[in-house]
Amino acid sequence: MAESAGVPPQATVLLVTGAQASGKSTVGRAVAARASRGVFLDGDTFWQAVVSGRADVGEQPTAEALEQLHLRYRALGLAARVYAEAGFTTVVADNVYGEAVAVVRAAVAPLRLLTVALVPSPEAVAARERARRSGAYALWEGPGRGLLDAVRTFDAWVRATPADLHHDSTAETPDQTAAAVHGWLLTAR
Repeated sequence: MAESAGVPPQATVLLVTGAQASGKSTVGRAVAARASRGVFLDGDTFWQAVVSGRADVGEQPTAEALEQLHLRYRALGLAARVYAEAGFTTVVADNVYGEAVAVVRAAVAPLRLLTVALVPSPEAVAARERARRSGAYALWEGPGRGLLDAVRTFDAWVRATPADLHHDSTAETPDQTAAAVHGWLLTAR
């Protein structure tokens, strides 16, 4: 990792990704809370920042939707970098899949980006989504495609994401997952 003047040598940003209802935000916040100086940034905050003219990503994303998605990833990464450079353990959570991790990595550069992909079973994610009723998969469901089919689509994307750690949290509580990820982060730094 390249060092910048005044930046702690261990300055790292942790990206927690996974399918919707996999526990990204809950786990990410809990990991940041375990640090003596921790910051948690949720990608949803940056998604919700666009209050007019938002183009969401669906099964057939438009060029505008993809541009706004990458804009969100860059904003998230830049904000994370500000906190990490100030010496905070900085954790971000968002739906970042596949090669899109490179967009976040470029935004936090020259700091190091570590990536954890939460991969509970699709059945567990579907059960969590049913319990929380967020409608996160509504655009991915349709004739002949139920919630579990939509979750399996996202699960495949998450598993194909080049992450430093793929963590199966199916049988864990959020606190157990946060403890495992935090322990891994301490050694990975």
